Amino acid sequence: MSTEDEVVYGKGVTFTVDPREIVLVWPVPSPEMGPNDVTVVEHPELEWALAPDMHKPLAETDIQSVLSVLPGAAGPTGLIQPVVANLIERVGCEWRICSSLKPKVGTRFIAVAGRTRTRWLREANRRIIAAGGQPHDLIPARCERRFEGELGSMMIRDYENRCRKQNSPLDLARTARHHLSMGSPKHVAMKALGFTSYQHVLNYASLLELNSDLQQLVDTGRIPISEALRIGREAPDQERQAEVGQKLMAMVQEREASLGVAPEAQAVKLRAKDVAVARGSTAPTPMSVPMVHAWYRHLEKLARTDSSAVLVRAVLQTVIGIGDMRKFARFAPLSMKNARFGRKQKKRKAVQS
Repeated sequence: MSTEDEVVYGKGVTFTVDPREIVLVWPVPSPEMGPNDVTVVEHPELEWALAPDMHKPLAETDIQSVLSVLPGAAGPTGLIQPVVANLIERVGCEWRICSSLKPKVGTRFIAVAGRTRTRWLREANRRIIAAGGQPHDLIPARCERRFEGELGSMMIRDYENRCRKQNSPLDLARTARHHLSMGSPKHVAMKALGFTSYQHVLNYASLLELNSDLQQLVDTGRIPISEALRIGREAPDQERQAEVGQKLMAMVQEREASLGVAPEAQAVKLRAKDVAVARGSTAPTPMSVPMVHAWYRHLEKLARTDSSAVLVRAVLQTVIGIGDMRKFARFAPLSMKNARFGRKQKKRKAVQS
């Protein structure tokens, strides 16, 4: 990168570089690794630069988009969106973020956001060389340097992943665990994951402590994460979790065979009753009409002193058909509240006219 190629705007610096020179952090060694790439096992201090989806294979359509040539263009399209990078330097045996405005001897650029885009370029250049191309035919990586610390870099990574694609439950779980291990403030972890409650962050991180079968069932949408965590609470040992997971997998395969659908379609979703059966619990059954009436009569005296009993009786009144929930309109779903407000507005305008 030459000084003349640098363009400063805001907090960033744009430049081009050989994609193999960019540092990517991998969870385990991979054949795709470049000369500067590292694993988080070798350098745990770089965990903030590890993305949860680094293990996923590249899509052929993405590589072809990089190699495609636009009308009137002299070469391949390359990257439309730049790779966001930060500068790191050696401090003893570890790599740390470098605050220097200019690259120095021994410093390297590490990908903060755009690891998959960097992999597209590496594979595209490999194909160019294999087809007889020359070094000047290779596609450079268009990058933007951001002057952020470890936490800021990690937030950029998570924001881009959340906005760019629908993260799977396991991707969210790995991201949640990263934030917990890094000691991120609660509001930072919630924003990075798009959650409104910190308990969701803790729940997703707990998913990684479960048996692999249960993790896969959640990741493919077969069972809700709440049911998987319930299994983990009731059966903390891995053997029991594996037993329940195998039962659930057998249920999925049996229903897929009866419906004639392929496993890749992920069309079979198990209900709470199915999970209860696999856990060995009694499947929940709806209350009978006499049971509802018995509950309603039993709560009559208690409702004089307990506000919760008043709410429960109102719900039961609605079920029985002898009342409604008007007294508790503040608990209504937002859509119902808006509809009720709209009716009030119409009545008020009618009176005024």
